[in-house]
Amino acid sequence: MGKSRRLIFILAATAVLAVVASGCVGYKPDSFNVSQVGGIGPVKMHLELCSGEAKTTAPSCAGNDESNQAQSMLGFIVPKGSIAPATVTAVPGPGATPIKYNRNDELAAAADGEELPPGLELVGYLSEVYSEQAGDELEWSVDAEFGLPPAADGGSFAGNFQTSSLIGWRVVDGTHSASRPINCTELEGPESFASGCSSTGELIEYGVSNLVIKPPATVSVYAGAKATVPFSLDFATTVPSPPTFTLAAGSTLPKAGVKLPEPSFIGGPPDPTTHRSPLATRNVKVTVPSNAKPGTYDVTITATASSGGVVTQTAKLKVTRPVIKFVGKPKLNKANGTATLTVKVPGAGTLTASGKGVVKAQKKPKKAGKLKLTIKAKGAALNELRADGSVKLKPQLKFKPSAGAAVTKTKPVTLKLS
Repeated sequence: MGKSRRLIFILAATAVLAVVASGCVGYKPDSFNVSQVGGIGPVKMHLELCSGEAKTTAPSCAGNDESNQAQSMLGFIVPKGSIAPATVTAVPGPGATPIKYNRNDELAAAADGEELPPGLELVGYLSEVYSEQAGDELEWSVDAEFGLPPAADGGSFAGNFQTSSLIGWRVVDGTHSASRPINCTELEGPESFASGCSSTGELIEYGVSNLVIKPPATVSVYAGAKATVPFSLDFATTVPSPPTFTLAAGSTLPKAGVKLPEPSFIGGPPDPTTHRSPLATRNVKVTVPSNAKPGTYDVTITATASSGGVVTQTAKLKVTRPVIKFVGKPKLNKANGTATLTVKVPGAGTLTASGKGVVKAQKKPKKAGKLKLTIKAKGAALNELRADGSVKLKPQLKFKPSAGAAVTKTKPVTLKLS
């Protein structure tokens, strides 16, 4: 590599360009580009590297002058909070071998990352040690995907994705350890460096689209009922032709009926200041089987962009059965041979007492609370009560909620007549 300079938008006016050692991995001019392949989701940074000096007159490499051991450095300037990969691999061209880079936060300080424009940060990577051979004219391509940073309010990323990149190289030998601190201006002599960093160009303002789907709080439903699970769609874009979306839904609840009445989404006109479209809601309708096992299940909605990007969100559906409870002991009326049961119900529905020898009794509560049902004997049970002064009954209490499958509970009662 012939010359190395620090990031051009970070440099002070008095910065000096210096000649670096003759072997290194350099940057192919104009190879850095940005894309959001799926129309939503991660932003991909692409650049191409050379062994030795990248020629300025053609997109090719000049080759190394010397053989040595070295490490390569990569840096990506991205919006703060962007989701960075832990490793990056330079994919080799003919004759080359892969170069693996690991995340290294020292590079940001070494490149004066604190002087970046507000809202941006430098994410650095240092490669494993590799060998360079004199005369090598090798090439690599690098693709690094960064997830869009979450907005402060948890919504969609609303703005352009500002980015640029940095490359660097450093020699590794008996004097220069691979574990030494990173230094972008590590001098070997008046005219050469043991390491150096160089910007690949000015900041790029790249338009992106982002869809964030927010789930509701856990939705509770009785077995045998229908549930509505609302998902909020938060969309932002700074591209002239935003993607459209196809929606699909599913659930881990066995044999559940799942419907999505509105299976598509197009973001409304974005606000010119925030770049966000008006919030939208899509309801997933779930029909719960009457024999569903109580538990918590997933309800999932998936949005697929017209360019192929996918966003998935999951909500929790809690399936329960209504519970009825007997309060206290049956209150006997020996004068007329009846008993009063106090029953606590969980909500609106119909509570019915019936069974062999039991006169049917029913109440229809409009809300949760305590109900009193009078248990009376009939037929042979009534005759036994009159003849013997007592009779044992097993009234069955059935509660049918206003939505959902019924539950039953038996309460043995001995009626007495005196």
